[in-house]
Amino acid sequence: MRQIKFRAWDKKENKMRVDILSLDVNDSYNKNIYFREGDYLSQSDSVLMQFTGLKDKNGVEIYEGDIVKVKDNISEIKFYNGRWMVYGGLIAELFNLELEITGNIYENPELLKGEIPVGEEDEILKADMCNNPKKYEDDK
Repeated sequence: MRQIKFRAWDKKENKMRVDILSLDVNDSYNKNIYFREGDYLSQSDSVLMQFTGLKDKNGVEIYEGDIVKVKDNISEIKFYNGRWMVYGGLIAELFNLELEITGNIYENPELLKGEIPVGEEDEILKADMCNNPKKYEDDK
C-alpha cells in the first residue's frame, strides 16, 4: 500500500517544507497545514504537493511538482486524469520510467524554461551532437 504524505511550498518564506504533521481539511474557512516544529501555515499561504509513492533512480522520493530528467527530456510531475504523469518534454505515465529528480517547479522553475546554467552549454551541445549528428551536418 502506498504511503500518503505531502510536502508544502511556503509562499511567504519561499521554501519547501517536508515536515508536515497534519492537515486541517474539515473547516472550510480555516484550512491549515501543521508542522512538526509546532508552527502552521494557512493553505492560502502554501501549495500542497502529494508524494507519488515512487522514488527516482537515486532513491529520492518523487512528489507532485518535481522536475525530472527522463532520457533526454526535462519534465514536470503532475497528477492528471487519475494518474501520475511526467508532463513537458515527454508526456507519459510515471510508472516503469527511470527518472532523476533535478529540482522542483518552485525552487528551480528555470529548468522547465530551457535555461542552461553557465558553463554547461558546451557539454549539452556535445551530447546533442552525439545523439543527433544529422542535425549538425552542413547542407551541401
